[in-house]
Amino acid sequence: MAAIISRITREQRERKVRLQREIPIYKSNYILPEFGDRYNPKEANKYMKRRIIVAKKEKIKSQLAEVVKEQLANQENVKYSHGTLICELLIIITSLSLVPILAALVTYIWPDFVVK
Repeated sequence: MAAIISRITREQRERKVRLQREIPIYKSNYILPEFGDRYNPKEANKYMKRRIIVAKKEKIKSQLAEVVKEQLANQENVKYSHGTLICELLIIITSLSLVPILAALVTYIWPDFVVK
């Protein structure tokens, strides 16, 4: 019987200590500002802000795609003439064959410098 009374007394003592350690809500250390009447989640929530930004970017991309499609539709297909094709081919062949031609000239003019 004495053990039961001592356990009840001990539990009551521990309960009082626990209650003394808790800080009631009206004794809070933080002062919270008053919640605004006009709460707008699109301005306060980071997810909502980013969602709006992504939506704007998608809208701009779609508008740019439409403008490009319109410009391509209005553009006439310009065919190159044979003269332009031959001129470009000559420029490409000349620039690609320049180094081997110079190597052959150096070998022909100064045969002593060629490493055998």
